[in-house]
Amino acid sequence: IKLGKYKIDLIYSDIIGLIPVLGYNRSRYLVTFIYNYSKLIAVYLIKAKGNITDSFIYFKKYYK
Repeated sequence: IKLGKYKIDLIYSDIIGLIPVLGYNRSRYLVTFIYNYSKLIAVYLIKAKGNITDSFIYFKKYYK
């Protein structure tokens, strides 16, 4: 896979969980997003797998 031409061409993501220890906001999962273009990595703590979409929308808006 080649580096993208534009910042938001290719984003890798992964979810980690069910973590046995609660996070600071009672989160049980980690979701990661990695920009292929810049290799920027963002990690979000989420309470449920259903919150992945919200995390991605925030990530895209903040780092665009």
